[in-house]
Amino acid sequence: LDFALKIRLLIILNFHKIAPPDQSSWKPFDPIIFREVMRYINENFEVSTFSALKDSKKDGIDRPRIIISFDDGYKDFIEYAMPILFELGVRVNQNVIPNCAIKGIPPLNVIAADWIGQAPLGLIQKLDVPNFNLAGINKNRDTLGSLISQFLKFMPFADQKKYFNYLLPQFLEFDGFKWTKMMNLEDVKSVSSIHEIGLHSMNHESMNQESDSYFQQDLLDCSKFADQEL
Repeated sequence: LDFALKIRLLIILNFHKIAPPDQSSWKPFDPIIFREVMRYINENFEVSTFSALKDSKKDGIDRPRIIISFDDGYKDFIEYAMPILFELGVRVNQNVIPNCAIKGIPPLNVIAADWIGQAPLGLIQKLDVPNFNLAGINKNRDTLGSLISQFLKFMPFADQKKYFNYLLPQFLEFDGFKWTKMMNLEDVKSVSSIHEIGLHSMNHESMNQESDSYFQQDLLDCSKFADQEL
């Protein structure tokens, strides 16, 4: 803390899912632990948002500055994180994925991690992921889910769409499959009355896999979405 204060360091702490343990191979952050982390932060840091930085203390600051940020816009933010943040009087930054909010479908890599955690072993053994060799991988569900998730996440979005169309029918062979819930547009608007909303690209793309022109268009699309919906 003293070092961060001395060099006027701005810390950004990023979360994703805040929820009790679920069946996904991508484990959420436990709300009980989250409350303790947030209590410590609130007592020892000057909590800000990106938009409020200009109004935060610059001279004579007695606590290091921190922004609490959330990625993707999961529904559990409303159910589990917001009550804790309200209790502590903390505003945060929530970065939603517009097309996930519109369609109610999480990114492909999240769907895959959810499915790996829930599906019967027989279906997992039958899973066909092009260019990903499942044969000989002797891993537990969490590790396998992480490997497949990373494989899908870091490919161009055009390829992700092809993989989505190929993998979804396989995922839906498991009748009990439930993917992670996303905030819808009404949820996002409601959250925006309290917390800061950012846009995490239109489709959760990995921009280092896309062209400059793709990135520029995505930025324009995000700006248009913000103007029309927020």
